[in-house]
Amino acid sequence: MTIRKITKEDLEDWVEMRSALWPGENHRPEILQYFEGTCREPTAVMVAVAGTGEMMGHIEISVRFGPNGEWHGFSEGLFVKPQFRGGIVFRELVCVALAWSAHKNFASVLADRGPRLYEIQHSGAARLLERHITEEELHEKYPLRRQSNEQPRRSQRGS
Repeated sequence: MTIRKITKEDLEDWVEMRSALWPGENHRPEILQYFEGTCREPTAVMVAVAGTGEMMGHIEISVRFGPNGEWHGFSEGLFVKPQFRGGIVFRELVCVALAWSAHKNFASVLADRGPRLYEIQHSGAARLLERHITEEELHEKYPLRRQSNEQPRRSQRGS
């Protein structure tokens, strides 16, 4: 297995995996924007590829303002094809997100799973940050990184 940055040649595989992760949406336009460099998120996409060349899974990483007042890497979407689940693919994709985050000098990677928000630290430890948070609240409390001269928005609801 190889973990690498996604390329334009992976377009169809990425569309397929994103459609399995978030069905009912047309992902092609946003993916094309990513490759054109005009998409606001994700910031980076890494893929796991089997020795046969078959795509095994992917992780989309963005940058968000976290609950501790610092920027974090944010796992926006992680998908492993069913035939590759139960092995090391998921763990390796999380590890590459942690390495990417460390390279950017971020303290950790945030990841949402349903209505819960987790922080995954570089040591590999994970802790639950929020319970029962809607997607709207998630994006309001932990916004995307703005342009370098913009300050992050704080939630009007407080912490």
